[in-house]
Amino acid sequence: TINAQNAGVTASILTTSGGNYLSISANNTGATTLQLIDDPNGAATQELSSTNQGTDAVFHLNGINVDQPGNVVNSIIPGVTFTILAPTTTPTTLSLASDPTQLSSGLQDFVANYNALRTALNAQEGPAAGLLSGDTAVTQLEDIMRSLTAYTTSTGSIHSLSDLGVEFDSTGQASFNQTTFNALTSNQISDGFTFVGSATAGLGGFSQTLQQLADP
Repeated sequence: TINAQNAGVTASILTTSGGNYLSISANNTGATTLQLIDDPNGAATQELSSTNQGTDAVFHLNGINVDQPGNVVNSIIPGVTFTILAPTTTPTTLSLASDPTQLSSGLQDFVANYNALRTALNAQEGPAAGLLSGDTAVTQLEDIMRSLTAYTTSTGSIHSLSDLGVEFDSTGQASFNQTTFNALTSNQISDGFTFVGSATAGLGGFSQTLQQLADP
């Protein structure tokens, strides 16, 4: 009923271990005082006191004064989002580290897609080859895949895919060794992200060449 009034607020039920509570928040920040009146045509009891209005999130980060309406902070440190959970009178330390699960998930996707392409190319070779038998695209893709598996760098602590747990057998199929990956240090994880690079640099730079072949 509250949400249907278009009163500039959003109501929801907050469930805690101590019970259910009505939570009301203003849709926009400003000086307007929130009011919740029970039985406006009768006793008109005010259910929200002047001390229960909520305040901006106010804090200091490395000497920078921050005052903002919400507890989700994403405009202070480029690429970093954090949430203020509760007020405190003592300093809080934020520690930033690379998320290894993102890298391991990406490597597993790489292995799955690599093997799928390897299988598709194998089907275009030999006596029972498909319609792309002898096509230069097959040769180009195989050259790219060989370059992928042999890609190395001399910088950092990660020099090849095998350092990250990506292994290749004698048939050309790839696998991901989770044990090898789990043994990497935080510095090696960071170097692993650098090794993978982006769509234009590092191992990821091969995507530009592959896109030229995949784009209809």
